[in-house]
Amino acid sequence: MISQSTTHEMIKFFIKSFKPNYVIHLTSRNKITNFDSRLIRDFQTDIKDPEDFIGLDIVEMVANDRKHSPEYAETLSSILSNDGTGLCAINASFKEGAFLDIPSIYILFILVETTTLGGNQIKEIKIYNYIEIAQFLSRIFNENMFRPLITLSKVFKSNIREKSLFFAFESLKYFGTFISSEMAKKTNQQQLADIVFPFHRAKSDELTPRFVNEFLRSTGYIEYDKNRKIKELSLDTLQRITSRPLIPFNSLDRNCIIRIT
Repeated sequence: MISQSTTHEMIKFFIKSFKPNYVIHLTSRNKITNFDSRLIRDFQTDIKDPEDFIGLDIVEMVANDRKHSPEYAETLSSILSNDGTGLCAINASFKEGAFLDIPSIYILFILVETTTLGGNQIKEIKIYNYIEIAQFLSRIFNENMFRPLITLSKVFKSNIREKSLFFAFESLKYFGTFISSEMAKKTNQQQLADIVFPFHRAKSDELTPRFVNEFLRSTGYIEYDKNRKIKELSLDTLQRITSRPLIPFNSLDRNCIIRIT
């Protein structure tokens, strides 16, 4: 049996095959020695010059910033102390065209490693766009794992002598992760509802069966909100915005973070 710690190590190894979107270097005491200028551009930080971050304690900086939840600094400190991993939701905005400034939420995976640079031991924070990774995996697994199986099943579909739909489903249901985005909506409806539910404008405190049944229907919550947005924007603009690896037209009261390892 594979342990949870082993699974987490496998995830870290897997994520590291991607190029990080941002990198921050720290001393062993969490003082910033290098700050990625792309973070300033993408997240509209109050400090505009990356050199001005040098020497700042990153945990204290986060603790003193009211943009973050109260427990954010403590969780980040724990991740840094243990060379751990975490997942955070960060408010930002981006411009579409000359005038449209769109609030958005970025989902970021952070990976902390201790390494040696120039003879000195440092902590390196690698930051990955979690949605971008998910988009890539959805595309690549659909093309390389699911489609060949579909082709094979069409070859043998008229040659199956004994049939059990239940056992076929139980054996092949894991390929549901690899199907196209459109097909995955129905296959993973309950899980998608759990993730999307907090963004529902008229939500109650708990996920309801009605929401699960209604939100993907042709006349349901998602289609209604899509049509509402098309009235505000053009369809072409809407398609460009939804292709970005973030959650547009949404924002949080405070940035938040969870520790994974």
